[in-house]
Amino acid sequence: MEDLQQIFAASILELNELDDDQKDNQIYRLDRIGNRAFDFQKPENSGIQSAMIKRLRLSLISKGKRKVTVEADPAHNPNQELLQCLGDDGDSTISWEQVRHWPKGAVDTFWNAGWLNPGDLAETVECPGCEENCPMPVEVHPVDDGQAIRAFVACEDRNLGRVKIPPARLHQWNLTQGRLAQWIADALALRFSGKRLDGGNLLELGLVSGEKRARMLCLQTAGELALVAGSGRIPLIDAIQFKEGNLALDANLIHQLVDSSTTGDARYTPSTARREARKLDTTAMHEQWRQTYRALKKKQPNKSDVWCSQQIAKMEYAHNRQSETIRRQMKK
Repeated sequence: MEDLQQIFAASILELNELDDDQKDNQIYRLDRIGNRAFDFQKPENSGIQSAMIKRLRLSLISKGKRKVTVEADPAHNPNQELLQCLGDDGDSTISWEQVRHWPKGAVDTFWNAGWLNPGDLAETVECPGCEENCPMPVEVHPVDDGQAIRAFVACEDRNLGRVKIPPARLHQWNLTQGRLAQWIADALALRFSGKRLDGGNLLELGLVSGEKRARMLCLQTAGELALVAGSGRIPLIDAIQFKEGNLALDANLIHQLVDSSTTGDARYTPSTARREARKLDTTAMHEQWRQTYRALKKKQPNKSDVWCSQQIAKMEYAHNRQSETIRRQMKK
């Protein structure tokens, strides 16, 4: 916690160090937090992958020492879930299990925006026959009219036998970085080239003009997805809004990014060392998932992989990753 406080003090309060007595009467300006293009500087090898405000507590200047607490609930946020998939796994396949808790109409919204396109039917699903929710291979049988299908899983429990699977549960969707980049370029009316830079870790989107200058806008595709312009960088999740079934890109935020940027910064063309450090952090996280998975299976061998991934998702070292992402990585 002390390390995080030191980073906050340096980035936000411009203090080189904190005194032992952390309370004082000085007034600090927090204007920079109000600028959504503000880049929270994370020291290399700090282990911090991203930073977001989840809770704010405000003390009211009045009698009674009243406080106001505002909390953000990131649960079932479809755009955050999809961006995490692309950042963690690259081009991905999205299953029905992932989207079934999404708000009504969310799949259609991302389909119409071009983020998702139809994939092959799932060959494995979670069996709904009992609480174990075991992943099982699906048996698919066309019916006489040649259009609808019947799907089953053969449960290992003889009392259950063949368990019927609704056809809708077999649906899958393809999600690619290229389609996301095209959507961003279209939203900004850019001439999208799709050119890969920095060994493929940056995807060129097009030239964006702000009020002060013009910069080439790129999508950083390694690790946390981000928009990069010259020396400036903002997490992509900050620039995309999904609310009440509508998906929108914050063009004003991107123009702020362009106007506040300079050229020649190492973040525009990351060094090999910086890239390798990010890869090592991700590799270490995945290995910790695998170790926990093996320990869980040794302790409770009858539990399904889905159950194991759900338990790991509750751990601190899951870093808010979805259980489906964990399940794909923990057995590699």
